[in-house]
Amino acid sequence: MFRKRAQDTGDKRQAIWAEQVSQGISGIEWYTVEYGGVNVELPRLCEELMLVPGDKEILMQSKSVALDFLAHWNLAFKLWRYNRETESRWFLCRWSQFYTEYISREWLELWAEDEVYQILLPDGTFQDKPMFAINACCCWGNPEAIHRTASYSEAGSSWFQWNNFTPWR
Repeated sequence: MFRKRAQDTGDKRQAIWAEQVSQGISGIEWYTVEYGGVNVELPRLCEELMLVPGDKEILMQSKSVALDFLAHWNLAFKLWRYNRETESRWFLCRWSQFYTEYISREWLELWAEDEVYQILLPDGTFQDKPMFAINACCCWGNPEAIHRTASYSEAGSSWFQWNNFTPWR
């Protein structure tokens, strides 16, 4: 019974996608990344929809807007690069290393994390500790395959993070 429902759901999704594509309805959604009074509006693939012709170009055309936002915060925060194939995972890096990836990739995905957590001080009181990070993935390939590890290296991303702390290891 579960398999039948899953198959029916898959069939309905395929029908919706076929209708969406036949009507030329974009698979792009727009979102805003904001920090410190600076914000940027960027496109990304809506996970519930398919890409239609022209959508990838919209993603690619937004690169310079994302770069301007990141350059603004580059002097205020440390820049790290994630490498899933090493034990320590995160490495401090330079803007030039990010820029090399930026130039060679097709588009960027950005998101911000802004949280406050509490640390226990030796005297038994708590102190608020703000944590902020701007994340950027330099992406290439088929946008619908970016988050599927099986598609790497035909599609994928390089992850960078600007923050006020050392990323988890």
